[in-house]
Amino acid sequence: MTPGPRLLRPTEVGRLLGSAVAMIRAELAALPDDVLAWHPAPREWCAKEILGRGTAGLWTRRHGAR
Repeated sequence: MTPGPRLLRPTEVGRLLGSAVAMIRAELAALPDDVLAWHPAPREWCAKEILGRGTAGLWTRRHGAR
């Protein structure tokens, strides 16, 4: 029986997350604005709203609510 995978070090996780962010940014930058603004159904968020709310949440957690 082989041992399971080892745990990743925080620096390794950080590099992986950085790579994921770079890939997601490139994918989103390649999409036309009408695709980013498309709502899949009434009252559903578009990609731009999801990203905006996510980044606003990150800012609030880092800097506190105003």
